Order: sequence, then C-alpha cells, then structure tokens
Amino acid sequence: MSLQSPPVRLPTIDVPPGSPRGLESLDGVPEVREFAAEWADWTGAGSVEVITADTPDDFTALEARLIAEALEAGELIELLDDDGYLTGTYRATSHPADTARMVARTFVATHSERDKGVMNNWRPHDEAWDKVRSLSKDDSIGKTLYVIPYAMSNNIRHPLGSMFGLGVEITDSRYVALSMIRMARVGSEPLDAIKNSIILEKARLGRDHLEDVELGHAFVRAVNITGDLDKLNRNNGNDDDRWFVTFPDNRYIVHHGSAYGGNALLGKIAHGLRLASADAQRNGWLAEQQMIIGIKDKLSGETSYVTGAYPSSSGKTNTAAMAVPKSLKHRFEVTFLGDDIAWMYVGDDNRLYAMNPEFGAFGVATDTRWDTAPNLMDAVGPGTGTIWTNVAFNRNTRQIWYEGIGDEWPDDLDGWVDYTGKPIVERPIEEQRSEEHPWAHPNSRFTTPLVRQLNGAEVKNIPNLDDEWNNPKGVPISLILFGGRVPNREPLIRLLETPEDGVYDGFVMGVVKTAAVEDVAGQFGPDPMTMGAFFGPEETSYIQNWLDIMDRMGDKAPAFAHINYFLRWSAFESQLDELGLREAYEIRESPFLWPGYGWNVLEILWAVRAQEGRARTKSSPMGDIAEDFLNFEDWLELTRDESQAVREELEDRGVTQAVVNALFHFDAQAWQAEATRRTEFLEDFPNMPDALIAAHTRFLKQAVYSQA
Repeated sequence: MSLQSPPVRLPTIDVPPGSPRGLESLDGVPEVREFAAEWADWTGAGSVEVITADTPDDFTALEARLIAEALEAGELIELLDDDGYLTGTYRATSHPADTARMVARTFVATHSERDKGVMNNWRPHDEAWDKVRSLSKDDSIGKTLYVIPYAMSNNIRHPLGSMFGLGVEITDSRYVALSMIRMARVGSEPLDAIKNSIILEKARLGRDHLEDVELGHAFVRAVNITGDLDKLNRNNGNDDDRWFVTFPDNRYIVHHGSAYGGNALLGKIAHGLRLASADAQRNGWLAEQQMIIGIKDKLSGETSYVTGAYPSSSGKTNTAAMAVPKSLKHRFEVTFLGDDIAWMYVGDDNRLYAMNPEFGAFGVATDTRWDTAPNLMDAVGPGTGTIWTNVAFNRNTRQIWYEGIGDEWPDDLDGWVDYTGKPIVERPIEEQRSEEHPWAHPNSRFTTPLVRQLNGAEVKNIPNLDDEWNNPKGVPISLILFGGRVPNREPLIRLLETPEDGVYDGFVMGVVKTAAVEDVAGQFGPDPMTMGAFFGPEETSYIQNWLDIMDRMGDKAPAFAHINYFLRWSAFESQLDELGLREAYEIRESPFLWPGYGWNVLEILWAVRAQEGRARTKSSPMGDIAEDFLNFEDWLELTRDESQAVREELEDRGVTQAVVNALFHFDAQAWQAEATRRTEFLEDFPNMPDALIAAHTRFLKQAVYSQA
C-alpha cells in the first residue's frame, strides 16, 4: 500500500480563535453540510457547532472554550492537587444506568441475510434504519449538535486511513465531543481529507453527485443521539430505546440511548472495530481489538513489535504502558503504540504491519497506580487534559479515588461521594469500606491523548510512546498474543505451532468476562479473537479472511502464543503439597500466582525469543512451553549477576521455582473440560473453513487423546 498525497486544504474561516463555527463553515464540503443539516432538522437541535480550527493554537482555544462551557454546566469538574492547585484534568460522570457497553443492544444491519452471524446481532438494514431513526426524531430539541470531522488512522496519508478511516460524528453530548478530541484526530485536517476523498470518488465515477452508498465510500457518517437517559425504556426487548446500529453497506453508524464512551465515541468501537472489521473482511486486511507494543533490547538496539488480543479490562492498557522491573530496566524497554485497536495489513515485503487508528487511551481506572503502572500515572497526571469518568470524588478537596489506586480507602470519609453521587457517609457502616460496594464503578475510565501541545510543540503524553507511533506504514509484527482472564488451566504462556493453530486458538478462546460489558462481569464464556462484541461480518467469512492473510504471508507470518496473567491460587489449593506450593501459598499477597504488570515483559520476551529460536522450549499437551524459564543467563542472555538480580526480585514478589512450575502445570481434567467446551462452541459454526477444523482436530489429539 503506497502513501497518498496530502489532501486539498479548505479555505480558512474568518472567526475569532476558539469561537463556535456553524454550518456555514462546511460550505466547502456540501455533502458534510447536508449530512449535518439533515440530522439537526430531524432531531430538533437548537444549534450546530462544527469542531474545526485553522491552526493548532486555534484548536487549543476551541477545546478550552468547550471545557469552560462543560465546567460551567457542571458536566466536568476540574481536579485539584494536594496543594490545592488546578491540575488541568477533569472528572465526569455518566448516567448510573449508562456505565458500560451494551452488547445486547448493539446491532449490525445489512441488506443481505448472508451477513447474519452467530455473534454480530444482525438485523435487516431497512428495519434497523427505520427503528433508530424513529427513536431519534425530535430527541435533541434545544441541544447543540457537535459535528466532529475525524480520522481513525495513525496517518491519513496511508490507504487504510484515507480509504477507511475518515468520518464525521454528530453528537448532542459535549462530553462525547471532548472525549473524541482525545481519542481521534479531529478537526480541519480530517475535514480536508474528507473533501479530497469526495473529489476522488466523484472522479472515479465520472459525475458530480454521489448516491448514499457511494458517499459511504468517501467517509463514514456517524450519529450519536443521547436521548432522555432518565426515561429510556431499558427492557432489552424490541421496544427498548437503546439501539446502537452499524450499517456496513453504506458505512453509516447511528447510536441512540447512551453518552457512555464505549457506546458513544463512534470513531472508537463502532467505526474502529465493528465497521472496520466488515471493511477489512471485504478488502483483505484486519481490524482487531489488540494492543500494539514494542520491546526494545537496549544492548542490541533491536525492537520486536507484538500485538495482543485481550478482552476489555484484561490488561491491554497496562501492558502497553508497562514499565519493566528494576532488575531489567538497564537492558529492556517496552514502548506503547496502541492499547486497544490494531489495523493490520500485509506489506510489500509480505510481513504483517500494524497501526493504531486511535489518538488516545481509554483505559480502566481500577488498579492504575504508581507502583504498578507509573507510565499510565504520568499519562493521566497534571496538564494532560485527562477526563476521568465514574470514579469517586471528594467535594471538599476536588480529588478522585478508585479501587486499586492505593492499598486502603481514605481515612476521612468527609466529602467523598461514589460514582452515582451518593455520599459515602450515608451508606451503612459495613458498606462504607467494602470491596462488595465499590466507590468507583468497576468500569470507571480515564481518557487521555497520546500527545499534547505544550508551548507550541507536540510532546508525548504517554512517556513510553514509541518513536514509530505515527509512522504511516505502521510497524512489522513478530508475534500475536491471545489471552484473557482464566483462573485455571491456561499456563503463563504457550506457543501455537502454526498460524492456523494461532487463528484457531484465538477464535475458540474462553475467558472470564469483565465489567466493561453490562451485566456479564464474572461469567466465563467464549470471546472469539476478543471480537465477540465487535464482529461486523459473520464469523465464517471473518475467519477465512484471517486464514487467507496468513497464507498470503507464507513463512513471513508472525508467530502466535497464548498468554495468561490471571492464574489463581484457588486453582491449586487441593495440590499445594503435591506441587510444593505450600510455603509460597501461605505467604501470598495476591490471589494470582504471577505478579503481572511490568513483569509481563518476561513471558512476552520469552515467546518472541522462542519463535526466533533463541529460547529453549519443551513440548506439552498444551503446546510448547518454557524450559527452565528462570535461566535468564540462557534465553535472556544476561550475565550471572544480572540474572540473579532478576530472580531475587521475582522471589520478593513470591515467585519461586515451585510457582514457576505451577505456572506451566498441565491439568488434564481441566483441559478435558476445555476440549468439550471448544467442541460444543464450534457446533454453532458448521461452515467454518477446513483449516480451522483441522486445527481443532490437532488440538484434541494433542491435549486430550494423547493423555487417554
């Protein structure tokens, strides 16, 4: 894919810096103006503001005005530091019934029932369009509609950005507009690119007018109408007022009934994953819920790039922003390219390249703290513009709190309110400091940009942001990880023998669900490729696209591995003496065997080096695993003293040789149950490609039949 020429620039608008721009500012792009005007009329909006500016300084002034308006309206509260100074970070809350993604109310609508999958919640196009349009009629009366030109791509000169990443979101929520500014490339540059895309589409067709589907080729039209959140019908039936619909055929998105980020930031999940996965399947690339990281060996100067598919709230952001442990800092560094979405394609050299289409991090607040996630704490600190959502708040000190920010709850409860606004002191005493009654919502979030403007210069907001973060080509991927919250069975890491085995392993993955999705936290179930909530196409064609891409790369395809940070002590309580774990169990400080966070660099590094032939492996019914994992002199190529320092730091975290043995322990009974689950799961997909079924047969032979 070759880079595109810079887009045609629109003329500047003669308005004071930061002043609101109306529909007249879109006269140079009549298709966008008509789109915005039509929805303003349909919803009864009181005014329209276009989020564009001519210079970075003007855009900074625009954002500052929006923040000031949100502060005045009580939609945001600016936080204070310990000394009472303003921090340039903010706290917001969503409606108590609007705090997570609502998968059951999220639909994909096309004209052909052949697009109906098991998990994509398919609806007929016309039926879904009529429903969501009727719900939106006159539903923004008196409100401002914000028109937000955006680009989902790390560089709109790359074809993935110019062909698939351009869009305009219309929303009646100022909070959503401010969040989109942090999560996507917003403003005049994307609008210029949209105008250029429309010109190219007209030239391709040889006429001056674009029909509905043709306009979708030029840019995505995305609409978020909040509705009256106090009065919405939420019964999960056909008369439920929450409809979040993606229309892949004409690349249109309409969401009604939410202002929560995962439902309302339409560039993020609706465009970046659900629509993009349909675009990708139809055009031979991949759009996946995956982080992108680099691991740099400071001695050799080499950086290996890795993607990781973990469900929401399962460690992607913490992994991408990890700071490696003290004993490894002199040698290795983890760099951040993306924490949630990867767009991937096969390059001219037949390698897989990945780019992050987002411009910010939308992370889970819970457990984000200085001792485990210092890079993230810097990224959300004073001056970063971070918006915290649904965390606890002290009305007196204007500071926030959430579970995991420290070891204990605040001593003084005066002034503290939970995410619903209820004072903590008004709770029954037994609920005031109780893990069962959290102060912050379990899915509380922070939204922060990757970079920010400081004194006229662009600076990294996330300290470990990779120098290649904005490379229009993306970065070449050596390893793809699949993983999630599995309390037993799954080892710390295991290799998959072939790309087909990797695709199979990702598709049949089962995990413990998290609070990122409404009403499913704590339940174990399938989450294929961690895309269960985001499939645009039906699953068989989606998997065939994966297999075709792997086949196209041949021996240059990346390696695959399965990773599990979340193996729990409870899985071994009946085997403590047999496995030599009694002593480690009695002094444990965590429910998990592995310390996680920065220590996750070790198992990822092992997988990278194992696929390069630089780390010894041994066969197991689960796949190849580490042989002598603690022998860092061997596979990490550290000196004896360096290796001993790593082992001692691990021992301080409770990781002994016996614990490492348990981290790679094979539980035949648990894997037998997993084999049954996988077989039953695949029965829902009778037309899966032969290569995937063959991989399942290999799994059964290796993990089950070999143990009989």
